[in-house]
Order: sequence, then structure tokens, then C-alpha cells
Amino acid sequence: MPDVSVIVAVYNTMPYLVKCLESLLTQSIGADRIEVVAVDDGSTDGSGEELDRYAERYPGTVRVLHQANSGGPAAPSNLGLEHARGRYVFFIGADDCLGPEALERMVAAADANEADVVAGKMVGVNGKGVSKQAFAQTGPDIDFYDSKLPWAVSNTKLFRRDLVEKYSLRYPVDMRFGSDQPFTIEAMIRARRITVLGDYDYYYAIRRDDDSNITYSIDHLQRLACMARIMHFTAGLLEPGPKRDAVLMRHFHVELFNLLQADFLDLDATVQAQVCEGLAELADAYFTDAIRDRLALAKRLRVVLARPERLPLLRQFIAGPDRPSFHFDAGRAWCDYPGYRDRLAGLDDRNYEITEETVTGRLAAALRPAAVKLSPEGKLTLSFPITATAPFTGADSFAGFAAAAVRLTGPVPGPACDPEAPAAAPQPVAVAFEPLDGTRSTARVTVDYRALAAAADGAEWSLRLRLDLRGHLYDLPLTVPAGTWAHGVRKGLRGWKLRVRADKRGRAVLSVGRVSTAGLVRGRLKRMLGR
Repeated sequence: MPDVSVIVAVYNTMPYLVKCLESLLTQSIGADRIEVVAVDDGSTDGSGEELDRYAERYPGTVRVLHQANSGGPAAPSNLGLEHARGRYVFFIGADDCLGPEALERMVAAADANEADVVAGKMVGVNGKGVSKQAFAQTGPDIDFYDSKLPWAVSNTKLFRRDLVEKYSLRYPVDMRFGSDQPFTIEAMIRARRITVLGDYDYYYAIRRDDDSNITYSIDHLQRLACMARIMHFTAGLLEPGPKRDAVLMRHFHVELFNLLQADFLDLDATVQAQVCEGLAELADAYFTDAIRDRLALAKRLRVVLARPERLPLLRQFIAGPDRPSFHFDAGRAWCDYPGYRDRLAGLDDRNYEITEETVTGRLAAALRPAAVKLSPEGKLTLSFPITATAPFTGADSFAGFAAAAVRLTGPVPGPACDPEAPAAAPQPVAVAFEPLDGTRSTARVTVDYRALAAAADGAEWSLRLRLDLRGHLYDLPLTVPAGTWAHGVRKGLRGWKLRVRADKRGRAVLSVGRVSTAGLVRGRLKRMLGR
């Protein structure tokens, strides 16, 4: 009996198939401890013939099964399971490949930890998205619900075959997309122990150059139908509560969010309404307060607005700029996205509230590009607007969520900067809120940049605002309009040149460098001569 049966569902995956098979047949575990069960699902590109050639070359290791095309990976995966003989089964996409030691490491971990499921770190190739956070917490016994494992529910894991057969785990054959998720979710729920390994690049998930992976080739309504099946299936395994929320959270965060990206606006209006109708049904069933409050604001609002009667607001939200006004009141904060305090929309303010879990990105979006001013006294002032929903005076009205300091990240080494030297903090840094009227304020950040010049000549810093919201501290990037601002300042025979510029993402980058005495003299002579 082999230790592990590797099941490969194959449909038109040349030339990727060859690299996949080679990565399996060169595994450090040894050919005598594995079997490759490859199922050709009616390929027309020569994949079936290539499989037969490998079966001839490796008769004791590679077994090939042929069947008519089934329309998806579920049926060939099930057929591979029926023929698997190993103590463990492992599924691999026919366009993906493994690290050379992957199977040996995973089998050893499963045996040592008595684990029913082993998840090895995945790496995305050619822009293929994979969950990195799922492998940040590693160990022999990881709780499925109190971890990031619900963000990695593809079948690319090692499963104990006894578990698979005990619960008759199989793939739903009528799902063209996501059919591995019900299999994997149930296996994780049923498992006595799950081991997560992040110490090695186990699995390379490859996005094909022509985007012919099935993930990228189905339409919105097909994707929605499959997601509904998965969510209903999961709900059938778990009672309402934190465990169910922990698993379904990822579907609102990932798959359902992906249905409401910019390409949604290109759909026919009838299809848009059908998508919203389906999403509204899922939201009514599973979008709990706990999920809503943990979901990032931009994603949460897509779910809230995805109803046929709110379709105009949803379109406006998806198409609109990502820089709403930022509102404060009684220690709480909101962004005025479409529908906010709209009497006709009738939506609860809570849907627009910036919660502690989602604050960083939303606050960063709310900070408009700052006006830049450089003074002869060596002061840098960045001014940006903040909106509040109640009258206030000065910084006191921002108690509990006011900016307290500016942090400079870096330095990025310049020609005369020691890369091992710690970043210098500007002294002094001042943040002031100056009311413009009853609902708006201008926050002014002032930095004495001469102190920076003394710390690291030629260094660069990224300017970030440190914000305290309900006792939670966040560092937010300060953005400036495109361009570069430069100013020189001198004191006796010493001089400095300050430059502020916007990087590719519009974020403020500050650099300070000393100007030599000769340079100061040349500058003074030029000014005297009018040149």
C-alpha cells in the first residue's frame, strides 16, 4: 500500500501537465511510497496521450483513467478517489506543481501529529491568488475556526483516506466552480486534528498565461449559484453562531465581493438585478451582525447595497471615487459613501461606521491629499481636511480618536546614510486641528526637518499619521498631490535642502539633505548676481 495517492484531474492542461507530473515523480519521498492516479476528463489537446506515455514509463507509480468530459473537476476527482489505495490522498491541479520535498514532509507531519488534514504553504505563480495569512499560524493542532484556515479551503491538502471514507466525502458533480470547497470544509470540520506547515514552499498554484483556469472562465450567475450551494452546505454542517460565522465570513469577504467589482457595471441591467437578488437572499440568511462588523467597510457596503431596490446606489458606489468624507461624532467615525444618512435609502448608520477591525484602510481613504507648505524657518506643514458631524473647537473635540503624532518610516538609505542606523524621529512634530466651520476642520501636521538632516544625510522617509481611535493606534499614510516640492534653509554656514514628493501611490515621501558650504556660497552669489 502506498503512503499517499496523488489525484490529478486533467482536462486540456498541456504543456503545464508535464511540469506537474515531473514534480510528482521526482518527490523526495520516493516512487515506491506514492501512486499518481490521473483522470483524463475527455481532453482534446493531447493531455490524455501524454498521461498514457507517463503510465508506460512508470507502470508501478502512474495509473491513468479516461472518461468523457464531465464539465468540471468534480467527477474526475471522485473517480480518482474510488481508485486511490494510499493511506493519505492529495489533490493537485494539473497545471500546478509541488516543491521537491512536499509529500515527504506532509506525510511525516501527519504521522507524527496523528493529523487527519495537513495544509502546506501555498505559493501563487503568475499572479495566481493564494491565502498567505492561512499559513502565518503554523503548528501540529490548529483550530479550524480560531485561525485563518477558512481562508484556504481549496482541496490542495493531504487528507487521511480513512476520514474521507468514514464520512463518504465526495465532490458535488453538478458544481462547475468551487466543488472542492464542500469536500474540504467538511473534512476540516470532521478532522480530529489539522496540522499547518509554513516552513517550506509545498504547493505552487499557477495561473495560466491564457487565463483558461476554470476559476477565470465562468460568469457571474454561475459563480453566484455555486457560492450559494457552498454556503448552504456549510450552514447544514454548523449551527448558527461563531463557528458558522468564522467559515462563512470568507465567502462574503472573497467570492461574493468579487462579484461586485468594476466588471459588474458591464453586465446587462437584468443580470445585475439577478445577481443582487441572489446576494440579498444569502445576506438575509447568513450576514450576521458579527460578520458585518468584521468585514471591511468597502466590502460590507457591497453586501448591504446588493439588493434590486438599491441597485442605483450600488452602481454609484462601485463606480465612484474611493475618497469619501470622514465624519466624527461622540467618539465614533463614519464614511459618507452613497446612501449614508439618505432618508429615502433608510440605511442604518452602522453600515457606514468605521470599526476597529477595518479602520486602517478606510481612514487612509478618507484622508484627502494634503496641501504642502515649506517655510523659510525650516518647517514642513501638511494640511488636510477632516469632517465632523457636530460642532467642535480645536483638538479637544477629537478626544479618543485624535492624531497624536507623525511617524516617519525609514530611513531608506541614501548615499551617506548608514542602513543599520535607526530611523530618526522628527523633533518637534505638531498636529493641530483648526475648525473651518461647524462640520469641517483642517488638520495641520508640522515637522521641523532640520532635525532630520542632522540624523541622516540623504535619507528618505514615508510620512504617516498616527491616529488613536478608541484606544487603538493606527499608522496611516499621508498622501499629497502629484509633484515635487523643494525648499532650502540655512543657519550660518550650514544649510539643508528639503524635498517632498508623491510616490507612485500618491504617498508623501520626505527627504532632507545637507548642502555644502560651497553650495551655499554659490547659491548666494547667484542670487546677488540675479542669475
